[in-house]
Amino acid sequence: MKTPRRFFLYSHDGQGLGHARRHLAIARGIVEADPTASVLIATGIEELPKPGLPRNVEVLKLPSLRKMANGRYESRRLLLAPRETRSLRSSLLLAAVKSFRPHVVLADKHPFGASGEFRHALAAARRQGARSALGLRDILDEASTVRREWRPHGLPGAITEHYDEVLIYGERAVFDAVNEYDFPEELAARSHYCGYVINPPPAATPSTAARPLVLATAGAGEDGFHVLASFLQASVGAPWDAMAVSGPHCPPEHATRLEELAAAANAEWHTFVPALETRIASAAAVVCMGGYNTLGEAVASGVPIICVPRVVPRREQLIRARAFERLGLLQVITPNNLTPEKLHAGLVKALSSTPNTTALDFSSVPFRPTPPRPRRCRHRADERRTRLRMNPPAKIAYVVKRYPRFSETFIVNEILAHEAAGQALEIFSLGPCSDTHFQNVISLVRAPVTYLPAEAPKSADLWRAMQDMATKLPGGWAALDAARGELIRDVNQALVLALMARQRGITHLHAHFATSATTVARLAAHLAGISYSFTAHAKDIFHESVDATDLRRKLVEASACITVSDFNLEFLREQFGDDARNVTRLFNGIHLSQFPYAAPTNRPPLIAAVGRLVEKKGFDVLVAASAELVRRGVNFRCQIAGGGEHEAALREQIAALNVQSHVELIGPRPQSEIISLVQGAAALAAPCVVGNDGNRDGLPTVLFEAMALGTPCVSTDVTGIPEVLRDQDTGLLVPQRDPIALADALQKLINDSALRVRLAAAARELMEAEFDITRNSVRQRAIFAHCIAGQRVAAEVCQPEVTCA
Repeated sequence: MKTPRRFFLYSHDGQGLGHARRHLAIARGIVEADPTASVLIATGIEELPKPGLPRNVEVLKLPSLRKMANGRYESRRLLLAPRETRSLRSSLLLAAVKSFRPHVVLADKHPFGASGEFRHALAAARRQGARSALGLRDILDEASTVRREWRPHGLPGAITEHYDEVLIYGERAVFDAVNEYDFPEELAARSHYCGYVINPPPAATPSTAARPLVLATAGAGEDGFHVLASFLQASVGAPWDAMAVSGPHCPPEHATRLEELAAAANAEWHTFVPALETRIASAAAVVCMGGYNTLGEAVASGVPIICVPRVVPRREQLIRARAFERLGLLQVITPNNLTPEKLHAGLVKALSSTPNTTALDFSSVPFRPTPPRPRRCRHRADERRTRLRMNPPAKIAYVVKRYPRFSETFIVNEILAHEAAGQALEIFSLGPCSDTHFQNVISLVRAPVTYLPAEAPKSADLWRAMQDMATKLPGGWAALDAARGELIRDVNQALVLALMARQRGITHLHAHFATSATTVARLAAHLAGISYSFTAHAKDIFHESVDATDLRRKLVEASACITVSDFNLEFLREQFGDDARNVTRLFNGIHLSQFPYAAPTNRPPLIAAVGRLVEKKGFDVLVAASAELVRRGVNFRCQIAGGGEHEAALREQIAALNVQSHVELIGPRPQSEIISLVQGAAALAAPCVVGNDGNRDGLPTVLFEAMALGTPCVSTDVTGIPEVLRDQDTGLLVPQRDPIALADALQKLINDSALRVRLAAAARELMEAEFDITRNSVRQRAIFAHCIAGQRVAAEVCQPEVTCA
């Protein structure tokens, strides 16, 4: 007996109704082709006609989104921060996929969803054996725009990596997307033209009205006011009955004005009309924008059409409308040429014309139920495709305050990932290393390290360096104006770095932390005439010592700024507004192959904690929580690995609470020992806090390592931690500075093996989806490539929602 197939259709629906309505048409086609199939449509659109849904089709309603002008998304109704909305929608999608267990997953337009919200659900579905398909409209945008947006961050490779096929909703004869957008061979081979996928128009009913009906629609209504207002003004005293449908998202002030214009024209006016395709089919003429669904349904109905396509920010509607106009299917009036008089004349002509006929294919079902995709080795394929799709820039220099640092393994991870991809690197350190312990992985770095002069120079030495710079770096004197107000030491280091960069063929500087390292990189880039970028982490953003004026200047002048969490991204945007437009979020990553997963089924009652012994790590809260566990009679041990300025205070606290037999400070340890410690623990505790000086953790790397290893984590709702440690899903979250809540969470993990296993499995899944350094370094090199090419990197270069037009 054939297994009934299950289909999961996802669309982000940030603007307009087209994605959801197209999925409704696809769902109808699936159940007609196979009456045993079930279809679950995940959408934020609430206007889908639930009472009229086809059999075996259900809707998973996601919280609605609104697409902002800068490409970001925010909640349309809920008073939530963007990261909270993303987390909520992502969790719903993941839970639905895990429970529904679809055989086929179809995403519309954005391969990973708004702000990447679909990544986890897609990864989970593929692990369950589902086939994955990406649906693309016939036209995305101008070919040059799409190629420019896709290539730098390897979107064709990412689609090939995560999707088994690409369904193009159009006809090659009308627009050849594969060739226009320069699909690489592997992606072209799995791309298929499906014809125009729309809700089938009903048979036209002969009108008995004395006057013809002309219908004007603006889709969802967020940007159609000019079209509808011109139509209603054109309909005053006209020889037709007018109906205007503004769309459910029409702004209230526009709706009020349209209602007034409709009254003056004696016209019908509606915000929303169910089954609009029925009204279109019965109209004598239609005025509309160039949206895929509305235009397709109007053309399929054979009704005369005047199209006023959207031309900004995308030209997709204009290109489609012109293509249909060349086929004789409609008239086009561009928005800048639209007047009530021109529209009136166009409608008079349309009403006297014969109905349109077309040979376009509006009958295709995009795909039939197909067998599950065979499982394959994911990591090997990931590594192979990553190597194929990235041609590294010439030479990058990393600028850091001190190198190496025991606690900054995230920088070493980045460098090693770049080197593995063939990227030429050099490292410049502003000062000598001061740590007494080093991680083993540092020995794997091949890049040469240059230590810049750490002391402030004498005046005569600085003058000589400036003269040398002026001789070897044309324009250097003028560039020195950027050094106003900077420390002499930083200026001298920048002079030395600029000269070395020119001599060694370095094309881009990247600094970690927005403090002195970025200061030196900024000045050196000015002097050498090259680009620079920097990564902002935590202390360099939140500490009370941060100079907002200095940070603003760096944000404005850098070709790109990377930050490590959505929390940081939103903070910088709130603090610096448009000056933070070049900030993009890119998570730190780890080499997953170095952190093998083991299910925490049987673990001794050991609590592990790893980090510098400083205030922001919150280890004093962990000691207090340990005292509470002792009071409850819980059998456990707690080992804290690391060194730092609070070591003496923590030892005093341990003694004062008389928990020496349970809590041990074991000092700094090499990574191999840290891995053994964490993988042998029932829980990892990271009780991070906001320090009295404003300092706080961004996203502790040790959380990634523990989650990859299979050790469930407990942490706090500080900065970006909830983005990775999702309470009751990938870990447990407790309020900061709350030892009782921390003790409760740790006790649960010690006692509940099933809880440990569930959290650990979801955590590893998240690490594979978003925190693989090999994949993330590809995106970072794409940013470097943008910078070297002289392009300022918009905030969304790393975010999937802008990579598909």
